[in-house]
Amino acid sequence: MTHWNPQEVQIQINWERYVGLIQFVILIYDWILTWDQEVELFWKHDCKNLPAILFFVNRYLNPLGNIPIFILYFWPEPVIPDNGEQCL
Repeated sequence: MTHWNPQEVQIQINWERYVGLIQFVILIYDWILTWDQEVELFWKHDCKNLPAILFFVNRYLNPLGNIPIFILYFWPEPVIPDNGEQCL
C-alpha cells in the first residue's frame, strides 16, 4: 500500500484542477472560434426546428453546466484547525 504525504496529495489535486480548467478553456475557445458560423447557419434561419433546438441545448448547457463544477473546484476550502479532536 502506498502512503502519500500531504504535499504529494496537494500536487495531484492541483494537477486535476488545472487539467479540468484547460478542458474548459478549450471548450470556450472552440465556442469563440465557431461563433460566426453559428450566427450564419443557425441564428439567421428558423431556430424552432428540432435540430436547431438540439444544437442550442448541446452548445449552451455544456459550458453553463461546468460553471458550478469550477466554482466548487476553485472555491477556497474551509480552514479546519487540527486540535486532535475527531468528529463522531
